[in-house]
Amino acid sequence: MPILDPNIVLSGQNNQKSNQIFDNRLNYDKNVIISDSINTWQNKNLFGRIDHKMNPIFLNEVNLKAVTSNMFAIDFVADAFHDLATYYNQLKLSENYHKIR
Repeated sequence: MPILDPNIVLSGQNNQKSNQIFDNRLNYDKNVIISDSINTWQNKNLFGRIDHKMNPIFLNEVNLKAVTSNMFAIDFVADAFHDLATYYNQLKLSENYHKIR
């Protein structure tokens, strides 16, 4: 993300008061160039939620996969989570785990 003016300080944080968050988002919008992106904060806030005919988009439950016994995610997210958990558990059993920490 290139910043238009290198003297601009971006200081927005989620733990700020709402008026500070608002001001920081305005500052961000005015001073950061995001090329080839879709603005889902202002003019495209329904992007990915509705189709071109304004019909809501719903996830087909066929594409859900269990992450735990009571938590589900989109299949590719669940697969990525399981891969990461497997990698982490294998790393914990190896000698390298203590070197990383």
